[in-house]
Amino acid sequence: MKSLEETLVVVFGLSWGFMGFVLLGSILILTVLRSIYNAFFHPLARYPGPLIWTSTFIPYKIALLKGTTHLWHAEFHRHYGPVVRVSPDQLSYISAQAWNDIYGRRNPQLKKHADITASPAGGVNGMANTPSDTDHAQMRRELVSGFSERSVRMQEGLLTRHISQLVVKIRERALDIQKEGPGTKEANMALLLNATTYDIITDLTFGESANTLEQETDWISFVMPMVKARIASHVATKYVSFFITTISSLFPVLFPSAAVKFHQSNIAALDRRLGSSADDKRPDLLTPVVPHLDEPEGFSMGQLRSTVGSLMIAGSETTASVLTSAHYFVLSHPQVYAQLKKEVRASFEREEDINSIAVNNCKYMVAVLQETMRIWPAIPSSLPRTSHGCFIDGNWVPNGAKVGVHQWSAYRSEVNFTRPEEFLPERWLEGESQQFKDDNKAAFQPFAVGPRNCLGMSFAKVELRLIFARLVWNFDMELLTSREEWEAQRTYMVWDRCPLRVKVRLAQEQGEKAFETVKDML
Repeated sequence: MKSLEETLVVVFGLSWGFMGFVLLGSILILTVLRSIYNAFFHPLARYPGPLIWTSTFIPYKIALLKGTTHLWHAEFHRHYGPVVRVSPDQLSYISAQAWNDIYGRRNPQLKKHADITASPAGGVNGMANTPSDTDHAQMRRELVSGFSERSVRMQEGLLTRHISQLVVKIRERALDIQKEGPGTKEANMALLLNATTYDIITDLTFGESANTLEQETDWISFVMPMVKARIASHVATKYVSFFITTISSLFPVLFPSAAVKFHQSNIAALDRRLGSSADDKRPDLLTPVVPHLDEPEGFSMGQLRSTVGSLMIAGSETTASVLTSAHYFVLSHPQVYAQLKKEVRASFEREEDINSIAVNNCKYMVAVLQETMRIWPAIPSSLPRTSHGCFIDGNWVPNGAKVGVHQWSAYRSEVNFTRPEEFLPERWLEGESQQFKDDNKAAFQPFAVGPRNCLGMSFAKVELRLIFARLVWNFDMELLTSREEWEAQRTYMVWDRCPLRVKVRLAQEQGEKAFETVKDML
């Protein structure tokens, strides 16, 4: 009996080698034709962008894997203007108008893109990643009261206690340095701040702290491999939802430490919280949620578990990122640091006077935090939406296009800000300087806009200001992390941060009496 290859040769004059050559050639021709279509005949072809990026997804996906999309996008916007086509199906914006057009209230809303709505492990979307605006609004209503200004004031004691634990931890480090001499010890502020904000959000959500500060646990190092794996899954296939769900189910095998330390610890804390008596618990974020759990107008258990996982990252990582970045930029700008210390230390005679109301009077400190969020945003990328066929920034965008405001590019653009590459807190002080009068501050939206903006914005502002003021009041710091180390950081939705190494000394104005005071605040 003749083999298939012999039959093909007899009937068609074909061999396996020739057929393989034809197949590869066909794939190459189709790829070239597809690239030509993408570059010149695609519905987005009229939008400007680099040819290699608009014709194929390859360079964009490589940049995603390398964590360098923020650098490429900023360069493209400098060259092409306020709207750039950064992949065959994606447009990047930097204007204030685009914020409202993409994320603002409209009928119908622009849906979250599949990149950020794929189901997590367990297959149930929570508030952060549900594609349904109706489901999102319903879940948000259940949680919103916990983040109101009234609730923030009620939780100030919780904040004060955790910040005092951070101050004590750093004071002990500072006293060790003073006793043992210079160069003997240093503090990694990135780790300490991440641990503090994580302890705060776990205590605020579950009524119990994860106590990562006490153990100096670098919890974000557990999570980052999972974040990178999600990025890789987006790059690997266009069937995003199926692939991410499959990969997510394998996380306990692929990243056992990440799964055990993060996902399972959150679920265990949630189960303990749900199993406790309401009479035994002080109010927390879940207080308004639990009575309506699994009811038609409330969270399902799957939705709550997914939401809690997102809340742990969103409620801690972004705040810690801003605080870490603020320390880096302040310590690398001596004049800014001197003015900041002068304001904070003159404003508060005693540490216990630093509270959520009084810190708002530290205008320069608030400006420093604003400028930090501009020059080094906690989420430097865009939060993509899918166009349903609408006008964005004055131009028609066809149905199915992926659109978003790219924060890093928007905040580093001369179109929006004077001297955008410089750290200049005075740009946020009213009446201080005329050189910033043309800054387009409406393009600066670190908490996003619209019905899906940051739910915890009020709480985050209080948390940022209280922690920053307490640390500036208590300590003199010297930066050890180099500029090269800092600028080499890469982004995978959030920053894959380097350690922020500093030398810490007790501020000359503070002494052992202040140390005893802060212990009383625990």
